Amino acid sequence: MKVKKVLLTLACAVMLMACNSKKNIEAEHSHSNHEHTHQEAGIALNNGTKWKVNADMLPHINAMEDAVAEFNSEDASAVNELGEALKAHNKELISSCTMKGDAHNELHKWLHPYMDLLEKLSSVDDQDEGKKLLEELKASFSTFHTYFE
Repeated sequence: MKVKKVLLTLACAVMLMACNSKKNIEAEHSHSNHEHTHQEAGIALNNGTKWKVNADMLPHINAMEDAVAEFNSEDASAVNELGEALKAHNKELISSCTMKGDAHNELHKWLHPYMDLLEKLSSVDDQDEGKKLLEELKASFSTFHTYFE
């Protein structure tokens, strides 16, 4: 009987912790994307300096950033096309990666949220949501330049 009480108590404690954890995650997600990128991803500098990105990867990053900066349509289908074009550049970026170690790991902390934005962009069907995602992409590149060169 005591074993059942202990197990029940443990189960309740786990459920309470899970609920609190979910509330904390939801609170973190309510912040602006710029704060979300820094806090959630946890990107760190390399002992106070920017991480070096290999030369083969930079043209792809620059091409993606230029495409976002130059994009000026509000049409959802054009936004979707931009998302698909960025995903194609991103595949090239990934295939050109030869980075290793901490630099590689820190880059992935930027890259994964960026890739999530690309997925959303390529399937957006609302003009306001498209604008919001474009601003988040611009903020993402700003984050990239804060931590990488």
